[in-house]
This record gives sequence, structure tokens and C-alpha cells, in this order.
Amino acid sequence: MSGEAYAELLRRKKSGLRLISLLAPARSSSTALERALSGSPDIRLQVNDPFAIYDEAAREEKTYEYILSRLEEHDGAATALVKNVADYIPPGDAWLRWRDLCDGHIFLIRNPLLTLHSLFKMMVRHGDPAELDAYARETGYADGAALQNALADGDDFSRQGNLYRTLFTRDKKIHRDRVMQIPVLLHMSEEIARDAGHASLDTLAQSVGDNNWAATKQRLQKPDASLAGFDKVLARIFACRITGWEALYQHFTATPDAIVMDSTMFRSAPEDAMRSLSRSLDIRYADSMRAWQGEGKAFTTDYDGDVPYYDRVVKSQRVDPPTEKPVPLDAFPPQFQHHLAGAGGCFDIYLRMMAKIDPAFAASFALTGELQTTDPVFAAACSAVFGKPATPPDPAFADVADIIKQLS
Repeated sequence: MSGEAYAELLRRKKSGLRLISLLAPARSSSTALERALSGSPDIRLQVNDPFAIYDEAAREEKTYEYILSRLEEHDGAATALVKNVADYIPPGDAWLRWRDLCDGHIFLIRNPLLTLHSLFKMMVRHGDPAELDAYARETGYADGAALQNALADGDDFSRQGNLYRTLFTRDKKIHRDRVMQIPVLLHMSEEIARDAGHASLDTLAQSVGDNNWAATKQRLQKPDASLAGFDKVLARIFACRITGWEALYQHFTATPDAIVMDSTMFRSAPEDAMRSLSRSLDIRYADSMRAWQGEGKAFTTDYDGDVPYYDRVVKSQRVDPPTEKPVPLDAFPPQFQHHLAGAGGCFDIYLRMMAKIDPAFAASFALTGELQTTDPVFAAACSAVFGKPATPPDPAFADVADIIKQLS
């Protein structure tokens, strides 16, 4: 695919346009980082989640058309920041086109227990109680409203695996379109095939009539390729893809010059984090990158007033320190526990990417006692990756600390 809007953006890049990409898993404080970065005097425009606007096969070219329209509104801004959530961009060619269009790439990470906790609560909070009735009765609740209240106010999701598999795949039409299905199959890992019940990618290939996975990949790239036999695998992929971690890592491994930032580190030390990112991106630092009260530059999510979970950052005046506490691993359904802690899972990806953070910033970062108490999982990761001294975690997180130690 190479449409007119993409070609025009490439032409403008050659004429001096700088697009800076910010990519993150869901619920990682990415909009807060977007707002902070937009405080640089060199960033004239920020565009929030354009790949999420068009849930259809032609989404990629329409996304480029939308970015062009925003540039025109701002008189052809020379440098624009574009934030996206990772799972909305297909792996492979679509990502490579976006990668090559941008002049810099920031990948934001956050303790996966925090991102999944926030996502689980957000998804159920905005659901229809009547739709939850059947799942409520499965697990002993009177009706959907009672289940919704319990999940929105509490922290135990362990018995609701069936509910969340439905919620995480329900709304996105793109999950049912070949423009997303083919790329995610082509870039699927061995671990995902095993999660879906296959011993290996080759045995998956044999189950759909091919000799091996190489033959399956070759067949899937043909325009008329059949997807018969992939239902279970696609269900597994899309039940977890919304968390963003697998998609984030697929894009990260295809982006050799990627810049990595951690949400907790950014929010704990905003000035040092912004100075580090400013150096890496070759943009000017300004104090308005950490506190924007009274700052005149407009900031919009394109969903202001429509999507409640953007309200906090839109109305905020500065970078807020991290105060969110994770919940234990066993608070999640078994399938998602494996997604978090299994081989190639969220923690594995988190640690691999944390190791790519600017060494100077990482060395100067102070792992305070308060941070260790608030988020012992983040503290364990800092200890494993950066060698920061950390106290033993609360017993509720000892299993995750052990997993982090083993993975590192």
C-alpha cells in the first residue's frame, strides 16, 4: 500500500517536515508524556492516536490523510509529535512505512501490572451492564450491574477471564479484517502458537494443511489465502493484543534507532526525563515540558469530552508523580497471568526494553524508598536492569520479583 497522502508526507519529509512518533501500550501514561513533549518550543503540533480513528481496512491511508489535515490546520508545522497506542498499527509493512516516515521514535513502557490493571478497570467501567448479565451469573453475581461495580471498584479479576476475552475483542472491527489478521499471523511468535494449543509453529502449519510454518507464511502472503483453521490462534492474538505489549515489541524490534522511556521514571523525575528525551530527539528543552499551567500552546486529544479517561491529562497542569500501586499477579485471570509472566510475555518485554533506556538518565535516576513501597515491581525491575539497590518486596509481589530476576 502506498497512497497519495503517504507520498505527500514523504515529500514533505524531504522538504524538512519532522514527525516524531510516540508509541506505547494501553494505559501507560502516554498522553501525559505526549503533553509534556509538546511543551518543547520546537514541537508546533501534537496529534493524538490517529491510527485509532478509522476502524476499517483503509485505515492506514486515511490516517495519513488525517495527519495531513492537522498539519494544514497549523500552517504546515515543521515538527509534529504523533502519539499512537501500539496495537492499532499492524506489524510488518504498515509499521515499516510509519517508521520510515518519522524522524524519531519514542517507545514508552510501564510496569505491566499497572497497565493491565488500569485497562481491566477501564474496559468494564464503560461497558453496558445488561451485556454483563451472563458473565455475572457465571461467577455468582446477581446481575451485570453488580459485577460491573465489583470490578470497577475492586482489584480481583481472576474469575473473569471469559468476560475480558470478550471485552477485549468486541469493539474492534479491524480484528475481523485481513488487513490486520494477515500481518499478525505472519509476525506471530512460537509462544503465541503454544498459548493457542500448538506444540510449535510447524505443528500449527500442519494443522492447516501446510508442510511447515515457512510454507504457511508464503501462502498467507497471497491475496486469496484462506484463513481457515486459524480461528483459535486469532482469538488468542486479539484477546491479548489490546494490552499493547506484543505489538509494542514487534514494532520495537523493527526500529533500530528507537528511544525508550519508562512511565514511572518520567513521572518521578520529569525534568531529567525531558532533558534526556530532548537531547535524543534534538529538540529544545523548556520548563513547560514538566509544568504547563498558563502555557499558551493548545493541547487536544481529538476525543476531548467524549472519552472520560483523557479528562485527567487534559485538565492537568503539570506532570503528576506516580502514586498508583500494582495488584498481585494472581488478581488476573490465568490466561492473562501467562500473558504477563510467561516466556515472551509482558514482563519479559518490559525488561528487554527497559535495558535500552538512556544510560546516563538511568544512572542518575533515584530509586527512593517511597517508590519502592509504592511499586515494588518497578523497584525489582530497576534492581535487575540497572543494579539499583532495592529492599525485598512485599510478600504479595515476591513471585513477580522472582520472575523478573529469572528473566533478567
